[in-house]
Amino acid sequence: AEGGGGVKEAQARGMGTVESCCGKRRPEEACSMPSRPLSALGNQYVTFQPEQQEMFIIKHKVWVNSTSFEVTDIAGNPWFRIEGKDAQWTGQKKLVLNTGVHHATIERKGRSWHLYVGSERRATIDRETSNGGTRFVVRVHVPPFPNREAHESAGNPEARLIVTGDLANMDYSFAEAGSRDNRRIARVDRSFGEGLTLGPENFSVQVASAVDVALIILVSIIIDACVNDGADADTGPEGGDTGRAGMTS
Repeated sequence: AEGGGGVKEAQARGMGTVESCCGKRRPEEACSMPSRPLSALGNQYVTFQPEQQEMFIIKHKVWVNSTSFEVTDIAGNPWFRIEGKDAQWTGQKKLVLNTGVHHATIERKGRSWHLYVGSERRATIDRETSNGGTRFVVRVHVPPFPNREAHESAGNPEARLIVTGDLANMDYSFAEAGSRDNRRIARVDRSFGEGLTLGPENFSVQVASAVDVALIILVSIIIDACVNDGADADTGPEGGDTGRAGMTS
């Protein structure tokens, strides 16, 4: 009920319209619907129209910035707000819907990142490094959802997304894990099509239909924090941040 209402509200506010989708993308740059709808954090803002994609503008250093950040699409429509001071110390940020309702929380634990809705762990994000380079794996939990005290493997987390590309330069893709065609369902880069580029402090996030927009945006913020601010490079005795990681001079 909550998810359906959110979608209707989004449409009523002009979100998810042709104005705000990625019409400027060339076909080879566009994302594709996943083989299974992805709604790890709920479907408040999951668009199900096959040709409808959304694009958002995100600033660098949202994780270490103490002021709130409003997530808007390229038409300027507000979707979410990211809140939380001193995340490099607390290891937490909150995602608030445009209705003012707290929807999800990012929590860093050691080198893993968890996404919670209420007390339910809905997704876990891990950075993996091998000879082939660095990638991020997004694992989605299934009911009954584990709580904050549960073990990492609780909730039978399933790898749903593999994130690869030029992570440091914010040019990467989210691909369905295990898909035969390596289907790209979301993309991050520094442009929004037809040669139009963003400023050096911003990057764009493009999301296909039937994909959880909040999940993709939060993961892109986590990747920016890890790759460009070193937020997962320095952990304290309990697996939390000592406060040195991600600090800027």
